Amino acid sequence: MSNFDEKSVKKETDLGGKIAKAIKDNWVGYLYISPLILGLLIFTLYPLLSSLYYSFFDVNLVTPIQNFGLQNYQSILFGENSPLFWQSLKNTAVYTIVSIPLSMTLSYLLALSITKNTKRNYALRILYYLPVLIPSVVVGILWQDLLNVNYGVINTILHNYLGFEKMDFMTKNTIMPTFIAIQLLSIGGGMIIWIAQFKAIPDVYYEAAQIDGANKIICFFKITLPLSTPSIFYNLVMGVIGGFQVFGSAYVLTGGTGGDGNGLYFLVMFIYNKAFDEINFGVSSAASWMLFLIIGILTLFSFQTKKWVHYSEEM
Repeated sequence: MSNFDEKSVKKETDLGGKIAKAIKDNWVGYLYISPLILGLLIFTLYPLLSSLYYSFFDVNLVTPIQNFGLQNYQSILFGENSPLFWQSLKNTAVYTIVSIPLSMTLSYLLALSITKNTKRNYALRILYYLPVLIPSVVVGILWQDLLNVNYGVINTILHNYLGFEKMDFMTKNTIMPTFIAIQLLSIGGGMIIWIAQFKAIPDVYYEAAQIDGANKIICFFKITLPLSTPSIFYNLVMGVIGGFQVFGSAYVLTGGTGGDGNGLYFLVMFIYNKAFDEINFGVSSAASWMLFLIIGILTLFSFQTKKWVHYSEEM
């Protein structure tokens, strides 16, 4: 046996011994975290690898798995499923591009207005954060009733008390703006992150700026905004990920159809309907991996272009 092989075997033996020793010395700790590890393996890793496997086969739970190949991806990109897939991708992109700047800007301004620790602001923070606690399915059900043309509360107020004609908020041209407006009611989640970021900015910066004669506007653009960029970056990345995964409230609001003209037919809705309405797990799995690839590319691009993010040690 050569020296190289002997060294390799020795390293593997040493590594195995170290692992065995670590398990022996810390078996109680591993026992405590075993439910989490098992949960991740069974409910995350196994479905993840299964979906990757299914994406290359025809899978309908009726006939045996068959026909290995790229037919599911071809069907999504160029075949019979492509029109609906591209429509869902377009809707998802439009929603993400429009809603993220709006929600980030509004939540940022909202946080600025209630940053000070007063009883009034404490109450407002709770009030603004409450919609975040409502599950997306419940949000869809509530707004399905509120926006109803015939008996909805909003149309009742518009018609009976303000004298306007009843308005259908779920038409092809109005359904996306309506949905974005509904989602903006949950900006309290981002507000909490902004407030935490503002609290982390040392007061000495503002004191030094005021001594130099800086007013509130200058302090905002020279101190508050630059030192908020870590949270801006975090909210941006999480907003993109969340935007491309929007599903629950839109599905309930439209009954899973995507609404008039498929105006709210999002990418996750496409994946869900292919799997559970059409029982086509091959196409659904392929679409889910394409969604994973899209989110991964956008997230990587965000991290590659974060030179504008300033951290406290860089000031």
